[in-house]
Amino acid sequence: MKIKCLLIFFVTLCIFILYPESYIRAEAEDEGYQLGYLNGWIDGIKAAEIDYEKRDNKNYLKAMPNSAEITEMYNLEGEDSDYINDFISGYKAGFRDGYNMAYDKSNAKKETSFNYAEELGFAMGEIQGYIDFFHGKPNKWTNSVPSTSDIKNIFDLIKEPDDYKNSFISTFITKFKEGYENGYRKVKYEPYMDAIEKGAVDGEKLGKIMGANNGKYDYYMGRDNQWTRNLPSDKQIISMFSLSKDYNGYSNAFISAFKKSYRKSYEEAFRMARLEYSTFQFEKGYSHGFDIGSIKGKNTAKIDVMKGVGNNVNRYEITDTDIINHYKLFYENDNYERGFISGYREGFKIGYIEEYQKSRYDYFIEMTTVEIVPTSGAQIVSSDKKVYIDIDKGSFHKDVLLTIEKIYENSQIVMPPKDRYIQASDIYSIQIVNTSENTNNVKPIILSFKYFGRENAGIYKYSDNKWIYMPTTYRIGQDSISTYIKPETISNKGMIFGVFIDKKSINPLDLRGHWAREEINAYLKRGIVELYEDNTFRPDTPIFRGQAVELINDVFNTDLILEGDYDVPITYKEIEDIIKQIYDANFSWIEIAKKMMWNKDKRSMSLSSMDYYITRAEMIYMLYYLKE
Repeated sequence: MKIKCLLIFFVTLCIFILYPESYIRAEAEDEGYQLGYLNGWIDGIKAAEIDYEKRDNKNYLKAMPNSAEITEMYNLEGEDSDYINDFISGYKAGFRDGYNMAYDKSNAKKETSFNYAEELGFAMGEIQGYIDFFHGKPNKWTNSVPSTSDIKNIFDLIKEPDDYKNSFISTFITKFKEGYENGYRKVKYEPYMDAIEKGAVDGEKLGKIMGANNGKYDYYMGRDNQWTRNLPSDKQIISMFSLSKDYNGYSNAFISAFKKSYRKSYEEAFRMARLEYSTFQFEKGYSHGFDIGSIKGKNTAKIDVMKGVGNNVNRYEITDTDIINHYKLFYENDNYERGFISGYREGFKIGYIEEYQKSRYDYFIEMTTVEIVPTSGAQIVSSDKKVYIDIDKGSFHKDVLLTIEKIYENSQIVMPPKDRYIQASDIYSIQIVNTSENTNNVKPIILSFKYFGRENAGIYKYSDNKWIYMPTTYRIGQDSISTYIKPETISNKGMIFGVFIDKKSINPLDLRGHWAREEINAYLKRGIVELYEDNTFRPDTPIFRGQAVELINDVFNTDLILEGDYDVPITYKEIEDIIKQIYDANFSWIEIAKKMMWNKDKRSMSLSSMDYYITRAEMIYMLYYLKE
């Protein structure tokens, strides 16, 4: 039984050492299965070697004996049925694993056997060396090596030829000695080796940290690169890290590695600090220069867009000297100065291009506004929030489409002379798409512009290559100016509007608060009428016949000639007859008088008698109403 147990132990050891991939069923703890597995494993190896040498195909099922043959081979007839079944089951599993493993790794039989002796001898010797050291025994392998008879019994060499048997025993003993001494010394010196290796690792780590700190410190203190300056002595290192309480091997390795790592880390940190400082100065200067240049470039681009100048950043040539003087860089470090100049140039270029394109893009996005206006009316605001159009309910009989388009550049539009007029807004084209083509002109549209300037500004419409002033009202508290336009003037056709300041405009004192102030101002600014030499208009004085004829010819583009004296006032009746003659045969002055009452809260003297004289204000109001 002792030999059987030894055989199980050493063959199992052999399996794990030589073929770690082999599988032994862990849950089968009974002796029958284990012994069957080991015998099957050995027989499987032998069968594989035979098949390999015969060059037969790999087939363990063909080579494996059946259950009856296994029972006979191992004299199992006298055992109980459970033991027999376990043995056979283990045998077949071992045979399969041994066969497949050996066939795949097969060599010549002698070489394989020789390797067994080497591996088994070394492994058993190494294990025995461990055991003897831990039991306090001396390093003497001869006291522990198995005897020749034990080797024969353990490995069942009785059945082997003498030459193989002798070779196996000789090789086993030689390798046992080698393994024993290796294992004994390995377990004996391993703690010292571990201590030395650990000391070297720890010393290197801490030396690196301290060297790096001192290297940076010395650089920023203005000292030269001298790593030994603050290097601690061996005694200081032992004290700092409590090395006196550890192995000498650990301490010596720690100190040696500490110094080596300290020097390397110190010098690297010293040089890196110098490089980082220079790099920091340059990068900081570059960052500041880029930010400032970007802002400067963006502002310059906004100015160019406003002026209508093309996108060309290269027109701005800035010398290094200009940048240095403007931003007082002569007070800075050279690296900072170089970085600032480089960053400024790049920032200016990028900022200019980005802002120029963005401003143009934003402008074009805001150019056109298209809104549907229902019959109930609405207020439409342009995309740039600078133009407002109020349409009263009932102005159109069907829903209409209103477009407001900002005109960026148009060579066909003739701008007013700059010596007299200042452009105070963008130019807009306004149009209503009206499919019904019918409008209610009794309800005028209110056109408003955002405006924050003086009262001599006005809204102008562009017609026949001329800018014509529209009666303009300043909306107090709303920062805007407004005018009225008839729906028919922009129905299915565009009309161009803008705000201009007339530098030569005069607001006569006698028109302030007057009921016809807006209409009179419109004719004054259009140059149709003029002031007296004392800069008054005298709106409530009768108009002379000659003045009336001149006005009518100018407004209606006629060549009217009256008989009689031109230097006397003209009556309501005469004016009515003239308008019937040149403009509308159904014209009635009384209708104008009624509108004055309704819209202006002004009662005309004509309501008392048509033979009274028409005033200058009434004459202009009538003409403006008829034409506008």
